[in-house]
Amino acid sequence: MRPESLGAMQPSALSCGRYFVELMVARGWRIEPTVFDLDAVGAGIARYAIHAEGHVFEFVALSNPPVDGGRSGRVLDGARDTDAGLYEGRATDDQIATMRREMPKIYGGRASGDTLIWCRCNRSMRFFNHVVARLAEGLQPDPEAIAETGYLMRNVGIEGNGIYGTRPFSEYGQDHPLALPYMAQMLAGYMMREFALDLAEHLARVASPDAVPLSREVRHYLGIGNGSAIGLVFFVYNRPAFIGRWLEMRERLLATAASLRLAPGDPRRHLLSMLLARAADFATTDRIARQDAQSRTRHVAALSRLKALVDDPADGLDIADLLHRARDLVPADAAETLASCCMELVPDLRDRLLETFFIRETVLPAPRMSLQQIADLIARDYGWVGQLDLDSPQAAHFIWYQSISNDEPRRCTRFDTPLPPNMLRDVAREVRDLRDGIAAFGSEGDMATYLLVHPAHRAAIQRIELLADARFHTPHCNPFDAGFDALSLVRLVMIGFYGLDRPVDFLGRNARGIMFQGAPSRDALGAPLSPGWFYPELPGVSHDH
Repeated sequence: MRPESLGAMQPSALSCGRYFVELMVARGWRIEPTVFDLDAVGAGIARYAIHAEGHVFEFVALSNPPVDGGRSGRVLDGARDTDAGLYEGRATDDQIATMRREMPKIYGGRASGDTLIWCRCNRSMRFFNHVVARLAEGLQPDPEAIAETGYLMRNVGIEGNGIYGTRPFSEYGQDHPLALPYMAQMLAGYMMREFALDLAEHLARVASPDAVPLSREVRHYLGIGNGSAIGLVFFVYNRPAFIGRWLEMRERLLATAASLRLAPGDPRRHLLSMLLARAADFATTDRIARQDAQSRTRHVAALSRLKALVDDPADGLDIADLLHRARDLVPADAAETLASCCMELVPDLRDRLLETFFIRETVLPAPRMSLQQIADLIARDYGWVGQLDLDSPQAAHFIWYQSISNDEPRRCTRFDTPLPPNMLRDVAREVRDLRDGIAAFGSEGDMATYLLVHPAHRAAIQRIELLADARFHTPHCNPFDAGFDALSLVRLVMIGFYGLDRPVDFLGRNARGIMFQGAPSRDALGAPLSPGWFYPELPGVSHDH
């Protein structure tokens, strides 16, 4: 639970983007365009019906011609090239009219009933225009241009779970096709990607009667751009039971894989070797600009070194030993890539674990444990708090707040003026103060009497009770410290949990990358996924494994 360990996690079988694609294919989902009414500059409406396990959803995209200036990854900055909604059932004319009217209001807009997700995206202008021009000439996009960008549109915002009046996820029910966490957001992001591919082909056809469609390989390779900033630190601290359950599933999956010992002829050993080779090739063809230009080279070399260990002709391959050795041999991101590849060796367990990904996140209405039980839990689960510096001026450097003007999570220093109210739970100090309070009061005392004396400790006690059965829930750090690396927790969510590939740290507060690279396009959902589909080969560049 150290921030540097959490921030090193890589996409895995339990990342939302991967399990969404694999469940969608395994369960026979079908997607069909029903309306594609766009003009010569790409303005108009496109509608797609999604048939999923007896349910029908509709994705409706309102496309606008791109405007110059004001293009960024923030919801509030400028006009969006596409506003879209995901609906339960077929969207009515009234629902579409409501989205057209309300979505441009941003935070002031309100969705109609049965709206699951509102989302927005912008074109990656230079690469998007390159793709349209090449298709109009009867050619596929240049492989180097694909490698430098990797997506036609980038997500600007995906909102659901009651935001803007969308349907809360708790109302879906466990039998709903989108019941698993973030399935609804992943479907919206996937449909953004499909619309972007269709839009580029449409504009190429407008430009030339000799235009060709994108090849299947290119359609599968291109993803959707995504990014998020330090507001995800709030997510980690506000959803401890959720984060804890996901991390527990991940550790159980990895522990099961680590129990394997693979003989030289075991097909799982060949699979692991192949996955590491594909991961190295995937990194080799990454041309996205980074401040550390050598990081990609080091990553590829580390993965090749790990593959050599797997291919060693020794009698058996002990996965636990391999994972242990990797920690000392290669950088953390390469060791975590190996861990992700090892998780692919036990796919059935992943699916069983996902069936349990429904958790209670409500705080108990009143403390039920004794003071001694609370003291024991603090000693067991929060020993790390005693190792933190919580008293120096540096330890209280930051304040985390919600911007009134932009309604966005942000942080400032305690020296800024005017000073906003802090909005982030100070878990470490809450636990320390509770620990000291119980020690002074006496752990054999009565809980009710203690809270009469220390009413401010009630929230800390409730949090400890809620998480009593969770092994992983709170990062072992002080997010208010001047040395706190906020991007470590942003990367945990964006890369480890969501499944963001090609990650780039931006301005020390934002993680950017690509989702759904390698995922089949809608016309290929009926075919089984190939092993390692999530490490796609760059179109036009082949590799032998």
